[in-house]
Amino acid sequence: MELIDEVYIWYPGNIKNKLSLDSINKYNINQNNKYTYGDIMKVKDILKAKGPQVMTIGDEKTVADAREVMVVNNIGALLVLNAEGRMVGIITERDILKAGHEFPDEFRNFPVNKIMTEKLIIAEPEDDIEYVESVMTSNHIRHLPILSEKRLVGMISIGDVVKSLLTQVRDEKKYLYDYISGKVS
Repeated sequence: MELIDEVYIWYPGNIKNKLSLDSINKYNINQNNKYTYGDIMKVKDILKAKGPQVMTIGDEKTVADAREVMVVNNIGALLVLNAEGRMVGIITERDILKAGHEFPDEFRNFPVNKIMTEKLIIAEPEDDIEYVESVMTSNHIRHLPILSEKRLVGMISIGDVVKSLLTQVRDEKKYLYDYISGKVS
């Protein structure tokens, strides 16, 4: 793990069961409706479809404020920024639940920085989706900020990852079905 401006970046050596990504391909249909091998799906592909919008909250705001923003926007996490606008953590539904369990009477008035997760695990736009899925699963996290050259460019959820992997599997299934039935060669 390497610390870069208070953000932890995970490299493949940090994962216990590293996936072999060399043999995984994404199938695309070209203009002639012929299947071709394509690139492995990347985080940037999810961001292209999803957009770069990321909801944030100040670190001195209350947990009640964070909960309100999450509920109104139907999201499960907020990136936490300090007064200088620097990313200092993330607050998730899980953080709020834990605080509510430990401090049932007071937690709503706590500042976000008291219960947020400070050690962020991030991904980069060029990371493979399978790699990102393994990082999220290994670390039991559901939201991943995406940084490019130390700049925030988006955030993805495990739902975004699963959706993209399902699309890839459907494409492969169609290719294999068409190949077996003789529609493509």
